[in-house]
Amino acid sequence: MSAGSCAVVAATLGLAGGRRAQGGQSTTYYCYYNTVLQPNGDSEAGVPAELRVYSPKDSVVLPDNSVVFAYARVYIPAQGPALLDAIQIYPFPGDPSDDDYDNNLPTIPPFLFATGIIRSVRDVTTLDKNKYVLLEVSDRVRDGKKGFTFEAKFTGATPRWNRVPLPSLQSNAQIIGILCNERRTDGTVTIEAESLTFNALPLATSADGAGPPPSTPPAKKRKYNAYLSSGSSPMSPAESASSLAGPSGSPQSGGREHVRASGEEMPSRQPEDPETSGSSSLTVLITASAEDVGAPTAKAAGKRKAKQ
Repeated sequence: MSAGSCAVVAATLGLAGGRRAQGGQSTTYYCYYNTVLQPNGDSEAGVPAELRVYSPKDSVVLPDNSVVFAYARVYIPAQGPALLDAIQIYPFPGDPSDDDYDNNLPTIPPFLFATGIIRSVRDVTTLDKNKYVLLEVSDRVRDGKKGFTFEAKFTGATPRWNRVPLPSLQSNAQIIGILCNERRTDGTVTIEAESLTFNALPLATSADGAGPPPSTPPAKKRKYNAYLSSGSSPMSPAESASSLAGPSGSPQSGGREHVRASGEEMPSRQPEDPETSGSSSLTVLITASAEDVGAPTAKAAGKRKAKQ
């Protein structure tokens, strides 16, 4: 058995011999019915089964020959009756004792929905144009895990299966099909496959007990991230530049141009050359000092000329 395996049947069932009783060691009540999984509505063939339905307080048992459409977990052993645990049932309206009750009922064969492990592959297309696989499945039935094996037939009468490869041994698959009249010699039931899904479960455990190769570990959760965990993208260059603009869109301090109060544009200060920055400062200082010294001298010369 493998984790994640399941076996569910959808079928139209005729019920009889209903009885209400407690289920096992629990105090929950169930209704139990005798029924048959009939392939293609064939009343002369099929798989005998017992259907268990949850029974709330004060519920009544359905009369004999009632027909229901049921979804149920299923266990079909090679020998003995099948066990069905109903997920939901829908009784058909009408009086089961009426002779015309069956006349208006649809013919719906039992469909099996199963997910499990491939245990055998048999390609006999050269003999009867069919392919066969054995699928091992399990589900929780009658308050415990129960597993069984059934055969799925991929008939060559359907052209779509001619080019579809069969799943490999020990691989997992999901198969949906219709219950057939035929059985294997050991009593294993056969279904005619209608759908096949590869790799529907984790890889099966190998014979030496080793599981599937470890998957890539998740990325380490960092204390500080470059981006928000919500997945928002970083600010684009255009958005970054626009964020430096003022409310009216004009450049803030540090822009390329400055504006005088009179409206004249004044070029911004150019970066200074590191090699000449010291000499330029010295030249400015000397020039300023010469102007400061020369100013009183010129003023005194003017006063002497006025006296003369």
